[in-house]
Amino acid sequence: MDAGSVADHNSFFSLLYDALGFPTDFGHNWNALDDSLWDPDAPFLAPEGTVLVVRNARHLWSDFIEIAGLFFECWVWAAQKWARSSTPFHLVFII
Repeated sequence: MDAGSVADHNSFFSLLYDALGFPTDFGHNWNALDDSLWDPDAPFLAPEGTVLVVRNARHLWSDFIEIAGLFFECWVWAAQKWARSSTPFHLVFII
């Protein structure tokens, strides 16, 4: 996912929608993200685990720190849940 084009919450959620292949009824908000990241039928979830690589993360962390922080919090919450079933769930920020 290329975070360099994030301009606001809507554009961020649109990027995630495209990158992770969320269903068409994805709500484009933080609660919907929480639900989608923990969905055992999620299209992005591979049996061997999931890795999301966020390129141009400097833009996200410097210009949209609230979005970056909330996203990180959501991802870590989901990763902790997936860890209970020994399913790798990783997030990589490339500055």
